Amino acid sequence: MLLTDAFAPPGPTELAALERRVQRQLEKPDEPLLKLLGHGEVTLAFAWPAEAPRWACKRLPPSPDRGALRAYAAHVERYIAALRVAGVAVLPTSCHIVDSYPGTGVIFLCQPIVEARRLGPAILRSRAPDAEDPFLNAVLSTVIGVVSPRLAVDSQLSNWADIDGVPHQIDVSTPFTCDALGRPELDSRIVVAPFPWPLRGPLRRWVVPPVLKRYHDPRQSMIDFVANLIKERLEGWIGPAVAVANRLLPSPISVAEAQAYYREDAQLWETTWRAKTISRATTRLMGKTYQFLLPPRTAR
Repeated sequence: MLLTDAFAPPGPTELAALERRVQRQLEKPDEPLLKLLGHGEVTLAFAWPAEAPRWACKRLPPSPDRGALRAYAAHVERYIAALRVAGVAVLPTSCHIVDSYPGTGVIFLCQPIVEARRLGPAILRSRAPDAEDPFLNAVLSTVIGVVSPRLAVDSQLSNWADIDGVPHQIDVSTPFTCDALGRPELDSRIVVAPFPWPLRGPLRRWVVPPVLKRYHDPRQSMIDFVANLIKERLEGWIGPAVAVANRLLPSPISVAEAQAYYREDAQLWETTWRAKTISRATTRLMGKTYQFLLPPRTAR
């Protein structure tokens, strides 16, 4: 039996218990009430139940707009289906809307827990850098095969796992799809909710669309993959990754481009992280509970 065949999603009772634990964690941020599996720049993945983990669960920002939550969840499901049609193996993912604090709901994305040794960074750390490495080539070939003006995938190594010899995409919390006019279809209201309210409009208009659209460019996706190797402290793999990318691209990329991209990207995400922490501090000063789980500060 394959790992992915054994997945049974959590039910309402398990997810309600998880959200109650999240609320306790938000009220007592210094107590280790949740078991963190990993995190990106936007979401965190928790093992649940914490005492005997069965699922990896990502909690998206809560919202009082149930219609927006239902639409976002449906978008994620359409995105997963589109990726699979395009030939991308996606880790089984269930999407659930759960009651959160009064008047709001929250989306949980749940997956089977993948052993750390199967994750992309661990795989490359266990091997000598090699431009012929089968996992490296399979991931980059998959990315190039799916990226288009209408559909894209997050190429970064940390979003891939080797399941029975096949690279599986494990991060579908941001559905990268565009309409016929090339406009991102993501409802970014949920994504920007953790920011101070004066920043939400400008972020939705000026920051989110260009960030999303760069994933739809094959060359930018390859540069993003290489730049992520710097964050993962896998600099020895940069040369091989560039070599593989340049076999797949009509226009070659360079190490210097990836390094410049990494510096710009690091500055963007550091700035957004700081803005969220300011929002959290302001909320707490008002005697309220900040309702968003923030990832730890990323070492860069």
